[in-house]
Amino acid sequence: MMSVTTILLNILIAQLSLTYELVQEESLNSFTALRMQAVAVIEWQSRFKFWNLRKKYYVTGELKTKEEIEEMMREYRGCVNLAPTIPDEMGRIQDRFSTMKTNSKQHAG
Repeated sequence: MMSVTTILLNILIAQLSLTYELVQEESLNSFTALRMQAVAVIEWQSRFKFWNLRKKYYVTGELKTKEEIEEMMREYRGCVNLAPTIPDEMGRIQDRFSTMKTNSKQHAG
């Protein structure tokens, strides 16, 4: 019973650490996007000539609204290939073992 509890706790810890890593990565991407937006706004609205390079080399559509950035983040989250979850991985391993078991029965019989 103790070994089952230990195994289940290890699985829980692994799942929580994976979730934490994904949240950390997403927050870093979100922070980077917000920082880039803030820098663009500061450069665009600056009165100093050496910070006005965005006006000199302006491209239409370069400045994104908050809604456009949120939409881009939703699209990014939808297309990210996440690592398989632990239950999916365990199911795949279990399928491989059952295939090996049936193959060994066929060879033995």
